[in-house]
Amino acid sequence: MATKHTLTLSEKVQLIRENEENASYRTLAE
Repeated sequence: MATKHTLTLSEKVQLIRENEENASYRTLAE
């Protein structure tokens, strides 16, 4: 079950937070 690139839990959380922030910015812009 080895993958080429695995994210740590902290990295996943950071990506999720960034995605949520980007989504909220887009919503406010519209």
